[in-house]
Parts: sequence; C-alpha cells; structure tokens
Amino acid sequence: MGQLTRTLQGLLDELANVGTSLLLVLVIVDFMFPGSTGIVHNISLVLSSLSKEGQFSLVALLLFLLVHHRSRTNRSSAADSVAG
Repeated sequence: MGQLTRTLQGLLDELANVGTSLLLVLVIVDFMFPGSTGIVHNISLVLSSLSKEGQFSLVALLLFLLVHHRSRTNRSSAADSVAG
C-alpha cells in the first residue's frame, strides 16, 4: 500500500509540475503576444474578484504550498544522501 501511495503521489507531483510549466508558458506567450491566450486577463479577473478574506486565504494557501514543497524537497534530499 505504501508503494502505491508513493507512486500516486509522484504522478500527482509530476502532473502539478506540468500544469505549472504550462501556465508559465501561457503567461509568457500572452505577454509577448497580448490577447493571444487571455491567461493574464483571466488571472487578473480572479485576483480582482477576491474579497479581502479571499486574498488572505490565497496567501495562506501559497504559504502552505511553499512549506509543503520545502519539506518534500528536504525529505527527498535526505533520502538521496542515505541511498548514496
């Protein structure tokens, strides 16, 4: 069961990485060719629609993701040093 969880978590991490990379590429393309993808406009609409509480929730979510990413990075580097 542990192996299945690790495999599923690895697949979800890769999917998130691909999604993040795709989002970044679309933002760059939209800056280079304004209006081509509309992603910057959509992001600005989402951010402008957030209330004050929504903005705090967004900041809390980003902080959680930052801490989670750092803890996963530290665990994987510790596992690499043990294996190596």
